[in-house]
Amino acid sequence: MTTKLSHAADQKPQRILCGHGVSDGMAIGTAFLYQDCLLLESEIQKIHAGQVDDEYNRIHTAIEWVVGDLNETACRVGDEIGQRNAEIFTAQAQMLTDSTLHQRFYDKLKTEQINAEQVVKQVLRQQANLFRAMEDDSFQHIEDDIVDLTRRLIRRLFGIHAHVLEKTPENSILVASRLLPSDTVHLSRHSALGIITEFGGVASHTALLARGMGIPAITGIKNVPGDIDANDVLIADGNSGQLIVNPTVDTLKDYARAIARQRSQLGRIQSKFPGSVTTADGAELLVMANVGSREDTERAIKNGADGIGLFRTGEIYLALQTLPTEEFLYKTLRHALTPAGNRPCTIRLPDIGSDKHLPFLNFTQEVDPALGLRGIRLLKKYPNMLEAQLRVYLRLSKEMDVRILVPMVTDSGEMKWVRDQLSRVAAEIEIPAPPLGAMVETPAAVLCIEEILTWCDFINIGTNDLTQYTLAAGRENLTVEAYYNDSHPAVLRLLKMIIEAKPQIPVGICGELSSNTEMLPQLIAMGYRIFSVAPPQIAKVKNAINNLPTGQRVFEQA
Repeated sequence: MTTKLSHAADQKPQRILCGHGVSDGMAIGTAFLYQDCLLLESEIQKIHAGQVDDEYNRIHTAIEWVVGDLNETACRVGDEIGQRNAEIFTAQAQMLTDSTLHQRFYDKLKTEQINAEQVVKQVLRQQANLFRAMEDDSFQHIEDDIVDLTRRLIRRLFGIHAHVLEKTPENSILVASRLLPSDTVHLSRHSALGIITEFGGVASHTALLARGMGIPAITGIKNVPGDIDANDVLIADGNSGQLIVNPTVDTLKDYARAIARQRSQLGRIQSKFPGSVTTADGAELLVMANVGSREDTERAIKNGADGIGLFRTGEIYLALQTLPTEEFLYKTLRHALTPAGNRPCTIRLPDIGSDKHLPFLNFTQEVDPALGLRGIRLLKKYPNMLEAQLRVYLRLSKEMDVRILVPMVTDSGEMKWVRDQLSRVAAEIEIPAPPLGAMVETPAAVLCIEEILTWCDFINIGTNDLTQYTLAAGRENLTVEAYYNDSHPAVLRLLKMIIEAKPQIPVGICGELSSNTEMLPQLIAMGYRIFSVAPPQIAKVKNAINNLPTGQRVFEQA
């Protein structure tokens, strides 16, 4: 690989672009540019009159396939979530079977004599613009439907049967304007060596993904991917936030040596801590892992995780175009968690909402999605979805040490409701209920912690959202990145309130603060003993806490 990259690097002058490093490490690879298929400007190809029918047949075949897929989705959603949500997909299917729309496609082909992809884009763009121009807000969802249909048809015409990121070439550094959670769940974890984006802060989903994969990431690089060509040689330096485009041979050699030293040092640390760690005065600490797939779990156990502190079930939903069956969920989770063996595994109920929209749920456009219908709020709206999850977790609990975690809790009533649902389902299928816990990630939950704990067997703290909501600084918003500080005195005081509420209840931290080695003495002094981090961070955290004294009171200044 080095020879090939060295040769490529000689073809263009070296450039250095500066951004913000949001995941440490260094990597050398080739640029893989990612854009939404609707933003890709496919070449306008002229056709002759004899090809009009052939191009129309391509559009008609794509419509038939998409309509069939929409009707299948409607049946599944109607059975498991409700007929109202199923109507979204039957309405979209009806739009595509409208004979007037078909005639517009044919007329456009005949008059313009251009390829099918461009005809679909142009005709449906005109349709969307009509609804966008209407002042009545009730028509805006129709514009969203048309955009969604356009994307489905274009993907079919392009012959795209899988998400582009599933086919990330080996030794790639992914370059994108921004990455949504619905994009990142498809990213090939075997191929991407680094991630470069224009948008996204230190606690953004892009940053969390990169840290979970153990690869460098840089955000805040302006005008990407526009300023980078496909297959440019890149060096991503997550430590400094520098992106080096088409480096010189000497620069390549320097970074290759630095990467080799980095890997050697990490290997030495990993070999030191295969099991749990204790502080100098004998306090045992557990370092768990935040995961979302079997690959993550395998990496976590290899790196010495004491268990799975957070399994993100939302990623399973985001990777699908339709609602998963219970059997699919059971097999997927069982496969993903099997490498953990008899270690404890905390599974979070789907944390869907905010910027994690599902195509098979009727999401309305929210003014403040981070303050909207997400987590337990969404599950209360769709109780059948919660019940399916609980049945799956109960089945899994017969084979492994499962705990259930409820996301986005703000008051005790939500936990009581979930506790009641769990007790009912457990009784129906005659399986004892596993431990149930709340995800504390809002100031409201902290202020009501004693009441919430009445219905809990344990607590997990999501410091990323807790920081966002406490300091009014969006995790994804680079313009307020300086205000997003998870070691702010306000956040630390909330953490102190939680740990002191009921000392006998297990409390873990599973946000990014738990991997901040500078803050570990302070957190341990408060009384925290369970930390859950990204798999690549496990050895580093164990190394940092191995000889820390717990008797030292370092929290007084907060």
